[in-house]
Amino acid sequence: MVMHPRSIGTKTLFDAYAFWAGKLCIKVTSQSKPVPRPGQVLGLVGTNGIRKSTALKVLAGKLKPNLGRFNVIDRNVGDLSGGELQRFAIAVVAIQNAEIFMFDEPSSYLDVKQRLKAAQVIRSLLRPNSYVIVVEHDLSVLDYLSDFICCLYRKPGAYGVVTLPFSVREGINIFLEGYVPTENLRFRDESLTFKESAEEIETYARYKYPTMSKTQGGFKLKVVEGEFTDFQIIVMLGENGTGKTTFIRMLAGILKPDTIEGSETEIPEFNVSYKPQKISPKFPNSVRRLLHQKIRDSYMHPQFVSDVMKPLQIEQLMDQEVVNISFWW
Repeated sequence: MVMHPRSIGTKTLFDAYAFWAGKLCIKVTSQSKPVPRPGQVLGLVGTNGIRKSTALKVLAGKLKPNLGRFNVIDRNVGDLSGGELQRFAIAVVAIQNAEIFMFDEPSSYLDVKQRLKAAQVIRSLLRPNSYVIVVEHDLSVLDYLSDFICCLYRKPGAYGVVTLPFSVREGINIFLEGYVPTENLRFRDESLTFKESAEEIETYARYKYPTMSKTQGGFKLKVVEGEFTDFQIIVMLGENGTGKTTFIRMLAGILKPDTIEGSETEIPEFNVSYKPQKISPKFPNSVRRLLHQKIRDSYMHPQFVSDVMKPLQIEQLMDQEVVNISFWW
C-alpha cells in the first residue's frame, strides 16, 4: 500500500481525533497522534481485531491492491503458495515510486529466513524524504524492522486507541505487559508470558504413512515413509514452496498422492479437522448462524465452551458477519 504525503497531511497520520470504520471507532488523542518520521520505520502493534489493518486502509483511502492475474516466472498468481504470494505482494509495493509505504503484516506466511529478507527489503525503502509504516504481530520482526512503535489497544472489534510513539523496546514491553506507564493505564488484565511445559504425556497409538509422491505443475513432492503418535504435536519446518501444505493436504485426504510405494503401509483413515493456509470466508451470515448450522450440538456443550469458545474469544464474534471478521482476530 503506497501513499503520497499530501493525501494525509504534511506529516501527521491522522487528521481527525477519531474515525469510524464499520462498527469500530479508532481514537487518536491530540497527545498521541502517531507521526511517521522521514527515514524511519513506524511499527504498529496491537491485539487482533483492534483494526490496525482498517486504520491503514482508511489512511490510504483504498483497500489492499488487487494483484490481478499477473504471471511470475511463468506461474499464475493464483497458483502461488501463501508465502510466495506474500513476497510478490511486498515486491509490488516496494517497486512503486512513492514517498509513503504501508505494509500490513508483511511477515505472514513467510518462514524465518524470508521474514528477515522481507524486513531488509522494507528497510531499503528508507530515504531522507520517505515514510514507512508497518503493522506487524511477530515481535521479533517488529524489533528488527522498526525504529519506533505505537501500540493499539482497547476492545477488539469495537473501539481502538493509539498510544504515543515509544522506542522499540518500550513499545514491545508495553504490549506484553498490557500497561501504558505514561498514562498509568492497564489495558489488559494479565501480561503475556511464555511458559515451557514439562509435562510428559503417554502415547497409546502409532500411525504410519507410506512413501508417496505428488506432482503439481513443475513442482514434485516426495514424502518418505514416516509415523506419528497420538497426544503429539508435530511441527513441519521448511521454506515456502517446499510442499508443507501439499503434504498436510495429502495426510488429510484432500489431495490424492500420484504414487504410493510399498503395499504394507497405507495412509491412515481419520476424521480430519483441517485448517487451511488461505482462508476465503463465503458464509453469508453471522458466526452464530454458522456454528449452529455446522456444529449445533457441540458449540453449546460446556466442555467445548470452556476449552474452545472462551480461550479463542469466539463469544465476542457471535453476532458478526463471517465475511467481515478480521483475518487475524
